[in-house]
Amino acid sequence: MAWKTTPLALAPLLLFAAACSSQPARDAVVEIPCEQFSAEAGDQARITRSVSVKDGGHVVVRLCTNPSTGFAWEDADVSTPAVLVERSREFIPPGVTMPGSAGLEQWTFEAVGHGACTVAFSYSRPWEGGEKGIWLFELEVTVE
Repeated sequence: MAWKTTPLALAPLLLFAAACSSQPARDAVVEIPCEQFSAEAGDQARITRSVSVKDGGHVVVRLCTNPSTGFAWEDADVSTPAVLVERSREFIPPGVTMPGSAGLEQWTFEAVGHGACTVAFSYSRPWEGGEKGIWLFELEVTVE
């Protein structure tokens, strides 16, 4: 009889563990290397990701960039500033000193309210007549 009660005794513990694992993390980091953008089909690479964080947490986005090509990431477009606010943006140089090597552009956002929003990024040549939106990245953020 003890054999049958052991699995029943474990059921609440397993349900509790499953419920805990579905909770959002306080912070999230998303990094997209050049290879992922290059692997996308067509002339325009579009990548979408989703994350969930807790209110007061941070979302860090790191995207491949190579200023030597003339391309640059435009300002991040946050759909709902009442949910997510950009706190910083910085360039992280490549680990190698080879000319023309790609680095990372890093944005840090703070979750300031419950809800959902989208952050859109566009990789373009910023001058008039330059190529626009050659790489697109959208991050869907849920703040709980």
